[in-house]
Amino acid sequence: MHRHQKLRIARTLTLLLVVGCLTTPNSEAGIPLPSNYVFATYLGGSLVDDSRSVVVAPDGGIYVAGVTQRGDFPNARRSITLGPGGGPLDVFVAKLTPSGTALEFLTVIGGTGEERVGGATLDAQGDLLIAGTTNSVDFPIVNAPQPALAGGKDAFLLRLSADGSRLGFSTYFGGRGDDVATGVVAGLENGDTAGPALAGETKSRDFPATLGEIQPDNTFGGFVAGFTPDGERLRYAAILHASFLGGTQALTADAAGDTYSTGPFFITKLSAAGDRVLLDIPLDSAGDEQGRAIAVDADGFIHVAVMSDRRNEYFYETEVRKLTPDGTHVVYSLNVSREGAYQGRQSAMLAIDAAGNACLAMFEDASLEHYAGTLTRLDPGGRILTWVNVCDALQGVAVTPSGDVFVAGYNIFTDGFWPTRNALQASPNGGRDAFVARLAFDITSESAPTIDRVELRQRPRNPSKLRTVITGRDFQSGALVFVESPYPSSDFKVKSSTRIVSRFALQPQEPITVTVVNPDGGTATYVLEP
Repeated sequence: MHRHQKLRIARTLTLLLVVGCLTTPNSEAGIPLPSNYVFATYLGGSLVDDSRSVVVAPDGGIYVAGVTQRGDFPNARRSITLGPGGGPLDVFVAKLTPSGTALEFLTVIGGTGEERVGGATLDAQGDLLIAGTTNSVDFPIVNAPQPALAGGKDAFLLRLSADGSRLGFSTYFGGRGDDVATGVVAGLENGDTAGPALAGETKSRDFPATLGEIQPDNTFGGFVAGFTPDGERLRYAAILHASFLGGTQALTADAAGDTYSTGPFFITKLSAAGDRVLLDIPLDSAGDEQGRAIAVDADGFIHVAVMSDRRNEYFYETEVRKLTPDGTHVVYSLNVSREGAYQGRQSAMLAIDAAGNACLAMFEDASLEHYAGTLTRLDPGGRILTWVNVCDALQGVAVTPSGDVFVAGYNIFTDGFWPTRNALQASPNGGRDAFVARLAFDITSESAPTIDRVELRQRPRNPSKLRTVITGRDFQSGALVFVESPYPSSDFKVKSSTRIVSRFALQPQEPITVTVVNPDGGTATYVLEP
């Protein structure tokens, strides 16, 4: 029996204006280039290439997984093909060096039909797990519990060796209808009790469900399916929810191996064995709320990106929510949309760094001419630390133990709107290329500033008017100032390491908190009395 939780909203916050970030002008591309980019590079061949996931390897290398029309990337040291390939779209996996300046290998995986990538992650051995969707009857299959395509299109799950040269296992998954994979987790890999799991949506009436009910023909069944660690046997297949809007859109797991999934109107926690629903948290169906990304931090708090048309019936906007581990309280809920988007024309991916900061890579398509790709970092209390406007389509995000953030996606405009730095490939080769970038956020060595005073002073050029001056120590260029808000104020400017100035006068009627956040994450607060 599903246990429904009624959410008690602790704090709801709405983004009312576009928030900037630390950037320096890029005059050639006309797009702001954040100063903390380590590298930003295109990745692609002569036709369409689209990256869907980015994963950081134990050796610091960067795996990028996506789809390609031709797989003729020009800079690969080794090129490998698994399966016949040559279909409309094949899977590609590229591994870059930690600096992003060399492509160690490119592996193309596919049959003569079309493949799509739903997600990728690393297992305990450092091999890559990839989930996706295929309609190829000749997709490369190895040690498979389902060796043949069952429907018009099936999900697939595979394990690729760390060097990209071979498949440990590869299997179809689905019934006679259409089955789509949207996410994958590695699992615990401890004997027979846990292994990789994939999530997605099914319209198959003969779906091999071990938990939940087969859905009517006009709805999608949101599923999570778990396999043995070697991938050779299905352990469970749970249908968790049904909706005409789609099935499970995102998947993550906690340290115990329990999985968390989200989609239209639901967030669900499933036991590692796949036999019990531990949490079933409803989203607002009146607001058409749809979970698009989900992550769990080290303390068990649930972070989810939720898309809804609650405020605007024409455009869907995205909120990031942090829920308590039992799902009963919302710690914060923050609207991070730039413009909103039509339904089905947006994507979101979440990752949590070691400090508990939520990193959201998001893409919104508001019209044929308006695209918004943004990276937003939120601290554990829901305050915006970073907001980066990318303009192109972000579809993947990953974090390192030190706090660096990797993003991946594809360029929308053929003239190359993505500004490159230290690039393996400085411009697109085809009509649409993948890209990957690394941004430096060193949470292990944050430089904490100190606020000594926040006071009003006369303006130098207009003594009849007052301004606000923050004095202290160790303010970094581009530090953000927050005044009783999760959003940084655009009125404050860093003048030196000891002084930050706003041309407006803070004259509160009650005590307010002023917070300064350095670009590396160091933070100082000051309570300004009336």
